[in-house]
Amino acid sequence: ARLKSKRLRPQLVMLDHGLYRELSRDLQLKYSELWQAIVFGDGARIKETSAQLGVVGETNIQMLAMMLTLRPWDQVSSSRKEGESMLLVQDALEVDDEVRKRVQDFVAEHAVRIGDVLDSIPREMLLLFKTSDCLRAIERALKAPWSWYEAT
Repeated sequence: ARLKSKRLRPQLVMLDHGLYRELSRDLQLKYSELWQAIVFGDGARIKETSAQLGVVGETNIQMLAMMLTLRPWDQVSSSRKEGESMLLVQDALEVDDEVRKRVQDFVAEHAVRIGDVLDSIPREMLLLFKTSDCLRAIERALKAPWSWYEAT
């Protein structure tokens, strides 16, 4: 949404990436369960749900969680206090040049394992990854002061 300067009326601008795929109910539930486990830092449930999604092996499961959250495994799997959840993205300005460089280095170093994880997940999840990346990029480009991706 933006404010049109001439009439000072809001204008809603819709972005359409043109990629559509209906997700099975089973995938929706498993993906939701995975995110719930991530938000609450339930390492055992993260591992269980990731395995149900086809990701095999401790390292690959950790990699999946890190890919989804852009956070190191120790932050993802840390249990949280009652009623506390993980702030997934603070805002679009959170990722500075140093963090971006560390992520790029990590991806370069672990490209094969990332490929293994992407090969093991249901194809529909690739679109979910792409959509999340697209929304993060839009938020960053707009320097949005709010977070579309905050879990409470």
